Amino acid sequence: MLVRAPGRVNLIGEHTDYSNGYCLPMAIDRECRIQSTPNASAVVTAGSRQLDGRVQVAVDTGRAAPDSAPWGKFVAGAVSVLIDAGHELAGCDLEIDSTVPAGSGLSSSSALSVALILTLLPAQSALRAD
Repeated sequence: MLVRAPGRVNLIGEHTDYSNGYCLPMAIDRECRIQSTPNASAVVTAGSRQLDGRVQVAVDTGRAAPDSAPWGKFVAGAVSVLIDAGHELAGCDLEIDSTVPAGSGLSSSSALSVALILTLLPAQSALRAD
């Protein structure tokens, strides 16, 4: 399964949305894509074309393996949120590819987080249905 989430910019209201101010975000033509494949383990594994290292996150605890790459905190966070929401997760392999430049103010972290949640939810439903 392939999922995508766009980067974004704020046309008006940068940093005012959390202070009850006006904000007008807009999706851009940069995106984070995640290809997922079910696996037979109790682990979500992830690799990235742009970032070094691999990530392994336990589906029962949401904890990343000690040797996981630093960017694995995003994968662990997505798994933890789904566990906390009551979802039973199964293992899968993720390959991440993003054209949203990190640190550019185009919401690369948000694009990654949204793509992870969108990827993990349907993948888990499909795995349990088999």
